[in-house]
Amino acid sequence: MNTWRTVCSVLLLALAGLVGAAPARAAPEAQTPPEIVQAMVDQLSHQVDGHQAELGKHPERMTQIIDQVVLPNFDLPFASLLVLGPYATQTTPAQRVAFNQAFYKALARGFAKGLIDFTQVRVKVLPAQADPGQRRVLVRTQVLQSDGQAVAVDYAFHQGSAGRWKIYDVIIEGISYISLYRSQVNADIQKNGIEGVTERLSTKGIVDLSN
Repeated sequence: MNTWRTVCSVLLLALAGLVGAAPARAAPEAQTPPEIVQAMVDQLSHQVDGHQAELGKHPERMTQIIDQVVLPNFDLPFASLLVLGPYATQTTPAQRVAFNQAFYKALARGFAKGLIDFTQVRVKVLPAQADPGQRRVLVRTQVLQSDGQAVAVDYAFHQGSAGRWKIYDVIIEGISYISLYRSQVNADIQKNGIEGVTERLSTKGIVDLSN
């Protein structure tokens, strides 16, 4: 698992797990991080499983599902700042806004494509509890693939000022997707500048940055 494409594929499987789960229910006001992960994979399973052929013909519907179910649970502005790393202070507010929007589109497009190509897996969400006053917590899951292999996928949460928990990083077998994005994006910024990276994220996505 030493390439972004491999890590991304496992992340997509993790987000598409729990086939045959119960229909999605309205989320309570204050969900814990494990409840957020469980609800997310439950809702994806309900909306995607058995509908891949239809969604493949109408990919815009898959993007809508991603917009409604997955991405609202991610703190994308915070994650995009982490991805920019040292360049976050070397860019203008307008450039950071444009990068964040492109980052969002890249994730939505990647998630949508992966979920349409969904392969049956099961996801086991392990118990986790934040101590009082703790603002960050890691939710560990195991992705059980059809060949019996288990892959560790951990979701890093932080609690915002409004008290809501959101995901800002996903760690797959010890590999952080933020770190992978940052290494590729920072190298590309050095070559093409922030505008070039933003354009490529909008049109191709992160997996094509090294091409």
